[in-house]
Amino acid sequence: MTKIKVLGISGSPRIKSNTSILVKEALKGAESLGAKTEFISLAGKRIEPCDSCKFCFQNEIQGICKIKDDAEEIIGKMLAVNGIIIGSPVYFGGITGLLKCLMERCLVVNILKDEIAHQERIKLGKYTPENVKDLELDMRLRNKVGGAIAVGGNLSGGQEHAIIEIHSFFLIMDMIVVSDGGIRTSGIHPHFGGVGTSKKKEGIVKDTYAMKTSFSLGMRVAEVTSMIYANLVRGFKIFSG
Repeated sequence: MTKIKVLGISGSPRIKSNTSILVKEALKGAESLGAKTEFISLAGKRIEPCDSCKFCFQNEIQGICKIKDDAEEIIGKMLAVNGIIIGSPVYFGGITGLLKCLMERCLVVNILKDEIAHQERIKLGKYTPENVKDLELDMRLRNKVGGAIAVGGNLSGGQEHAIIEIHSFFLIMDMIVVSDGGIRTSGIHPHFGGVGTSKKKEGIVKDTYAMKTSFSLGMRVAEVTSMIYANLVRGFKIFSG
């Protein structure tokens, strides 16, 4: 298997969280198929929300955000890999605000496709939705493979809703969404993603289903990413970046 790269992101604001454990377990699944992996925790990171100022799109150098915080480095890592696994604890039925801020800031990755289009935009003057509507965008997360994980304090605690929020981000960024389909048995087979339940610190390790579905998710991300990358090296231009 070609050495593909998979990034795992824990959206929990807590260090050594249950979410981090499951994301790391998913990365082990990716590694079992030969992927190179990296883990990032958002705990302790400063990530401001996007204020839709359009700075990243209006300026001559596109893709640069005026907000200077930890988002820039993390987004750079997202652009540098082939697959991304994102996990979140369930907060009020959805993902954490910290993770949502990171997703919002990913607007910066969508830029005009080439220099000709960018120069054309400059000729048109200040950015407006009307004067750029026909210029092609380079969606720089396009065709990267994404998998989701969620941890709740109770059964039916919002895990699937949180996963769907993550899936929505992947879809809007034109990524390829996969399930936890690395292991295909009657006990562990494709669902939405890695799902766990625990109220105790690091208690998720006792949730066998959570550990297995997360490992399985990592396998599936690596499997699909490898298939896409194999087509890329054969000459099919699948990845935009």
